Amino acid sequence: MSIAFIRTLVGFAQFSILIFLVAELPLGDVGQYTIFSIFISYGTLLLGFNFHTFVARELAHYERQSWSHLLNQNLLFLLINGILVFSFLFFLFQLDILPKEYANFFLTILALSATNNQIENFLIASGNPLASTFNVFLRSIWILPLFLINKLQYINIELVNVFRVWLIFETIGLIYAFIILKNLSFISFAAQNFDIKWIRKGLAIGFKYTLLGLMLLMTFTIQRLALAQTHTEEHVGIFQFFFSIAVFFPNLVEASVFSMLLPKIIRQSLSTVGNILAPPNFKLFFGLLMGIGSGLAIIYLLLPTALTILNKPQLIIHQHLFAYISTYSILYFISRFFHYHLYAANKDKSLSILNIVALLTSFFSSLLLIPKLGLIGAAISLVITGLVMAITFGYPFFQKHVRSIHKHRSSKIDFPS
Repeated sequence: MSIAFIRTLVGFAQFSILIFLVAELPLGDVGQYTIFSIFISYGTLLLGFNFHTFVARELAHYERQSWSHLLNQNLLFLLINGILVFSFLFFLFQLDILPKEYANFFLTILALSATNNQIENFLIASGNPLASTFNVFLRSIWILPLFLINKLQYINIELVNVFRVWLIFETIGLIYAFIILKNLSFISFAAQNFDIKWIRKGLAIGFKYTLLGLMLLMTFTIQRLALAQTHTEEHVGIFQFFFSIAVFFPNLVEASVFSMLLPKIIRQSLSTVGNILAPPNFKLFFGLLMGIGSGLAIIYLLLPTALTILNKPQLIIHQHLFAYISTYSILYFISRFFHYHLYAANKDKSLSILNIVALLTSFFSSLLLIPKLGLIGAAISLVITGLVMAITFGYPFFQKHVRSIHKHRSSKIDFPS
């Protein structure tokens, strides 16, 4: 199976999980699951600290027989950083910012997910993308046993059982990952000294990308976190349902297309001179845009029938949210298309500024709209944020054309003598 095909299956599996949970659980539980998942994403990012970005670069400077040492140093860093992050999370649980009833599941899933994530990225960097992708696939298909358990009525589908199955499949993914590492001779049981100098160098690189990752994550999760604070978990569940459907196609494109094209985009950027940005492939851009737009249009037409089958009155009442979030979805795709080209051109400073602008837009629009308007306020906040992102990320690639048009028009003006 090709990597793109497996990533497509992963996208469908993750999408199916939400549909299944909406069908089987109260929307309030879906909201709790959403908040749980969001904080797992934050925790994974903080725990890994984007250290894999540094390790990927370091592999090129070491012989293959030294790669196991680099992996061990990476995992040692993960362990030590985990003590700090888990101490902070324990503090959040004590303050009831995170629900104590799911603390054990949260911390265990987070530890497994972060370790899997580090190994997954190490496998990609070491030239084993298929093994890495299959690790993600194994961790994403827990919808299948959950569906079978429900059909055979072995256990009740409750949130606690959902977390149990999730935990089991993160464990299976980690076991598989270590088997692959063992077969590739990347596991060394020799005593390791903690290389503080090397770790410090990695932290300097990882900090920048962790900050960027946090800003991006906060930009499109603030709305759901604000709904949880100012309204109810049921509101979060309703919003998450339409959000997951609307962003399905852009996420699928990013996972299966952009990730594969990134090396080509980087090579194209390296061929340019000075600070000139390599022109994007607009034929590909408009083709993908048409595909995403067509997919969203088909879902929009089928949505009333699907909601009737799900028999969730609250979703039927709020189905107009899909149009708003679909608009955001298209704008988000546009911004991500140009994001990858800026990333390939090493425009880290520009990306930092653009992500700060997007985060501030998301934060202040959420602050102004969500407390009073609730769900529709959250949807409008997303559209405003998406519009700002699409314009700001795309502008560097169009400013040359804007300037040339302006210059052309100016040259045609006849000034009186």
